[in-house]
Amino acid sequence: MAKLNLVPEDDPILSKDVKASGKLTKKQKRSLSSMVKKMDDLPHAIALAANQVGFDDLRAFVYRSGDKVCTVLDPVIRWSSLQDPDEILEGANGEAIPKSSTQWEGCLSCPDKEYLVIRPTMIKVEFTSESGARKRDTLFDLAARIFCHEMDHLDGVLIKNVSRQSRDPQVEEPIEATSPMLFRVPKSA
Repeated sequence: MAKLNLVPEDDPILSKDVKASGKLTKKQKRSLSSMVKKMDDLPHAIALAANQVGFDDLRAFVYRSGDKVCTVLDPVIRWSSLQDPDEILEGANGEAIPKSSTQWEGCLSCPDKEYLVIRPTMIKVEFTSESGARKRDTLFDLAARIFCHEMDHLDGVLIKNVSRQSRDPQVEEPIEATSPMLFRVPKSA
């Protein structure tokens, strides 16, 4: 199996909306397997979308969960905490929780920069697992942020296009956002 490389930031595949994969072909299964192996070469990476390594026929991403790499196929965000401005979200103890969170994110496709991005704090998702089972889940905070970031990739959107602020993490100290930010409400079905 050929070694995978990250495609460059200006590659048109990164701005392409990747269509649902459906039933996987043998080639797509090999592609997924090579993506899981690629994560071993990227110990600092949290997740990797198929189009970041040149696969434009596979709507999928892989992510780290503890010491294993998990696969998400044909993901869909069914609901986002940013969708209903009047709804109040409540935590487990009845406390109000914010609908969005603004944090710095890095990206393998836009190396050497971090971008300040607004993301929902809660999303309801549907996807196919590596076993082929269709699953639904509710994700919060970092898990929601990672899922949205990878969905952006699969929708052909780079992090630099949803942020008005960037920084070089090797040079700059963290700063607070002082200007209005762009945010992208994730696609829902």
